[in-house]
Amino acid sequence: MLGFVFSSGKVIAARKKNAGGGGITTPTFVAAGAGSETLSGGADLVPTYGTNIAGDLFVCAAVGYLSTVTTPSGWTLRAGPNTQNSANNYLYTRDARSSGGESGSVNFPVVDRGNARIYTFRNVATSSFIESLQTAFGANSVANPTITPTGAGRLGCLAWMGYSTGPASVTPGGTPSGGTWAEVAEYLGSTDIFYQELQTADLSGGGAISGGTTAAGGTNIMFCHGFALVGV
Repeated sequence: MLGFVFSSGKVIAARKKNAGGGGITTPTFVAAGAGSETLSGGADLVPTYGTNIAGDLFVCAAVGYLSTVTTPSGWTLRAGPNTQNSANNYLYTRDARSSGGESGSVNFPVVDRGNARIYTFRNVATSSFIESLQTAFGANSVANPTITPTGAGRLGCLAWMGYSTGPASVTPGGTPSGGTWAEVAEYLGSTDIFYQELQTADLSGGGAISGGTTAAGGTNIMFCHGFALVGV
């Protein structure tokens, strides 16, 4: 059994009031923990928590190839699995608002090959905090989901993940209407087989964002979970 853990990620945190007033603080991406992959034998995925404090929200994106991923205790499956060419994708959240922050890793049992990464977000509502949740999948180039928030003070998110036979650096493309998707975290596995990419868009004004595509190199399977996080 082979298991690999990689650490890379950006730390970004700021408080921003939405342009439309109302006193809502738009959520912010804070950090990505170390991504984890397993290439054979069903070793558990063990992504680590990134920088966080009490009150933060954790989002985990995971993908399994010829494999399923099991939801660990304390986490909620929000989307998936969707199947594309023997790969399955998943999106989880963990609401740890009552704790004093988290450290270490989380075990996501996986049957065969897969990868997972945990993202930290701040200034997120404590209930009904995720909306306009959508899933898109295909090969090589996939249209970005349209994210339509129900109010101001939102952060748009595209959590991309996939499995590739070649270099899989992910490239946001096109010109979306209503905002701009910006890469805030990218993870490539040890052999560029598995990859993840997190893009965010400032939707503090409450408008929708639509259009554009995201592409990845190599012959690959692409999944995307798109959603908006609600501010406080």
